Amino acid sequence: MITFFCCEDSLNAYSVHLMMSILGVNFRQRPFSEAPQHEQRYASWAANGLGNMPIMHDGTLKLFQTSAMLIYLSRAYASELWMPSTPPALARVNQWLNIARGDWLPNANHHSTVQQKWQHLDIGLSLIEQQLELASWLIGHRPTIADIACYPLLTATGIEDAIFKDYPHILKWVNRMQTLPNFISPPKSKTHNTQTNTHFL
Repeated sequence: MITFFCCEDSLNAYSVHLMMSILGVNFRQRPFSEAPQHEQRYASWAANGLGNMPIMHDGTLKLFQTSAMLIYLSRAYASELWMPSTPPALARVNQWLNIARGDWLPNANHHSTVQQKWQHLDIGLSLIEQQLELASWLIGHRPTIADIACYPLLTATGIEDAIFKDYPHILKWVNRMQTLPNFISPPKSKTHNTQTNTHFL
């Protein structure tokens, strides 16, 4: 059985938790502080715009990077539909996994001006919006781990529903995500709430 060490308010942990919930994967959740010290150092070193990385143990396999966990879960516990294998689709999935790091989010750009933070955010959201104008999901006509990885970004940006008028396809996508079987809501956190970031908009 999978053992999952995480900080409860980490959006990186949330994306993996969401994937396991949708797939019906059984796992034991433990506080991040109970993971081996050297693994905690690796996970903290890999932190990004969505917070600390979780740690996953499955037998002898040990992972501390969210995208690696999503890839593993999609292949070990699901069908190829969640992680397509054709070269174009595989490349596009990996591209979205990199975008999902959240390095363009306001909270990740500590040395930028307010205007620069908004520009970074607008570019990222516009990229997602343009893709969703073409299809219901980021890779086509069914969800993949690309959608699971990117969904927490919309929580991290702290955009209220009223501001989504500028991104109508994102809003529809968010609604579709919330209808997936066994969907779970993101964690509530002082770090990732609406009042933290709406002043950038």
